[in-house]
Amino acid sequence: MKNPKVFPTNLQPIEDPREASAILSAIEKFDLTSSPGWDALDELSSQTVLEGLEANPDGIFNTPAGKFEAVGTAYVTLNYGGKRDAASMPDSFPVRIIGSFDRTANKVTIEDVQVDTSSFFE
Repeated sequence: MKNPKVFPTNLQPIEDPREASAILSAIEKFDLTSSPGWDALDELSSQTVLEGLEANPDGIFNTPAGKFEAVGTAYVTLNYGGKRDAASMPDSFPVRIIGSFDRTANKVTIEDVQVDTSSFFE
């Protein structure tokens, strides 16, 4: 059985283009490397480099709690080894972004970014 806090079934797509645009912009500018969500990516290589964080424009939803949830992708470069045997490879992982949007101030707050790195281990 799915946990309703993790997988809400009553999400509504955000229809206001200004709100969606503000959320997309805030997600793109969000410093994932300074958040707890970074830990899952950082442990994948000796030096993980964030290349970008991107939300799916069709994957932004209002939640019943008055917040938003968005799905997206974290793009990284995974680096291994030292100077003589260095190896790098690009990779990407799905993310779930949770936040709030203050309509009066037109301000987006990113509260949590959850990264799914399970594909790395498959």
